[in-house]
Amino acid sequence: MAKAADTKKRAGVPGPTGNPADDQLSVPGAVAEVARAAIKARSVQPDQPTGPDGQPAEAPPKRSRAELKADIAAERARLSELVKELEYRLDVGARTREVVDDIKADPVEGVKRHPAAAVGAVVVVAAVGTGVALLVRALLK
Repeated sequence: MAKAADTKKRAGVPGPTGNPADDQLSVPGAVAEVARAAIKARSVQPDQPTGPDGQPAEAPPKRSRAELKADIAAERARLSELVKELEYRLDVGARTREVVDDIKADPVEGVKRHPAAAVGAVVVVAAVGTGVALLVRALLK
């Protein structure tokens, strides 16, 4: 503790009374400092919003109740479509069934519409065929 006090004195840090030799804490001094900071914070005015030209921004136009309701309905519809799209993208099983049904209904058109699924199917068939061939070969040895 004495070492910290000596360091503070040597650094010339003033205590609550302004005297560098005074290194004791003062509760009233701390309260006064907090009060000064609070008063300063209250006196600071928020920045006025400005437009792209640096001039003060104009207030948004007033809208009627009907316009607000229409805007809210349009935003809800947009968000509903977004949620449906996200559900579709996240439901991998439903998308897979859709691809399989497309390929079953018309294989040529299905492959044209879903080339990645066709390539994946070819790779799976090749892997299974290779596995079966290696298994038969191992069993016959």
